[in-house]
Amino acid sequence: MDKPDLLIIGLDRLGLDLAMAASALGASVVLAMQGETALEFAQRDGEYLVRLASMPFSNEAEGHLQREQLSRWITTTRSSERLRAARVRVEPGQARFLDTRRIALGERILTPRRIVIATGRAPDQASGFPTEPFGNDMPKRVVISGRSPISIALASVAMRAGTRTSLVPAAGLSDLFDPEMSALGLETLERQGLARLSEIPTLRPAEVPVWQEPKWQPALDGLGLEMAGIKHLENRLVLNARLETSLGRVSAIGTVTGQSDASMVGYLLARLMFRKPGNYASPLAMRVIPGMPELAEIGLTEQEARKRWGRVAIHRANASELGPVSGPLAAVKLICHPKGRLVGASCLAPDAVELASIISLAIGNALGLEAVARLSLPQGAGAETLRLAASAPQRARLRSPRLQAALRFMRKFG
Repeated sequence: MDKPDLLIIGLDRLGLDLAMAASALGASVVLAMQGETALEFAQRDGEYLVRLASMPFSNEAEGHLQREQLSRWITTTRSSERLRAARVRVEPGQARFLDTRRIALGERILTPRRIVIATGRAPDQASGFPTEPFGNDMPKRVVISGRSPISIALASVAMRAGTRTSLVPAAGLSDLFDPEMSALGLETLERQGLARLSEIPTLRPAEVPVWQEPKWQPALDGLGLEMAGIKHLENRLVLNARLETSLGRVSAIGTVTGQSDASMVGYLLARLMFRKPGNYASPLAMRVIPGMPELAEIGLTEQEARKRWGRVAIHRANASELGPVSGPLAAVKLICHPKGRLVGASCLAPDAVELASIISLAIGNALGLEAVARLSLPQGAGAETLRLAASAPQRARLRSPRLQAALRFMRKFG
């Protein structure tokens, strides 16, 4: 095993899946844990907080229970015992490149055929931003500074625990999200008790703690990438379209690459085990803000579409157009290619995730809005609003002056 077929460095969940899948196909696999447990990795990487924000609880006591269940689930499903049962050799030491061929792992020196970096991401500075809420008693009031989905997740967790929560977004949410729809999403959190501030107030931390989100970067410290000649710019791996580093036998998977989707496992498995050619084609990713499950986006944002094609068609609808709104807010924004096919969408509704899944099929099959309007959709304000947005071009044509003039002319003849 000093010359394994595959060495995986780190405990990213996709790296663990790849390790067990490769071992099941007969490869000899070594996993370097990098001196931390799977639970510590999930907390450092932000996965723990994201999963906790998506779990249902309405007070601090229920939050403590959900935290314990989540910790137990991560520890059990990613345990060293389970990996060893899958014939993966688990090494607790840290891996470090000695040169292009050799890896130091504790006191051993390995020369693996293939290497996959799965070290995840880490905050670039020490801060009071908790990655494991409920570890200590939640404060009565807190100010959270940040503009990414992680900050929204923590704000949602704090509010549901009964903490008076204020959010200081620098300039709205991350550029990954549509500014119009994310603003509506923040309004829904405000109605639940979130206070939005323009700047961090001057408060004594002992009275009101300020949790400032750090910047996240790939966790590459201590790997000795320079010794192997692996290029990285501003502490980010330089990867090609095949998820390979500048040293072809070394690949990367999971959040260390800047993205994390399950298709990476299948792609790398086919490439490493069966030498299957081809570049990595990421699937149509759904963007959901943890703690704000009513907001989901799929495909291109308006900014991305305009950058690619210049002119695009935007169609919006909200539940107020259906009549008096007595239920939750529902709004849909559809982004279309100049030739009419759907390329992206944002949904704000209780059934937003289900709607985004349906829209992803429409985008994948290059359907136009007329086809979307004819889809059989589930009942609900969100589905009705989607149908309304998809029929917007047809309704606009019916209101055109030329068609109205033709209708008036035909009325004269009965």
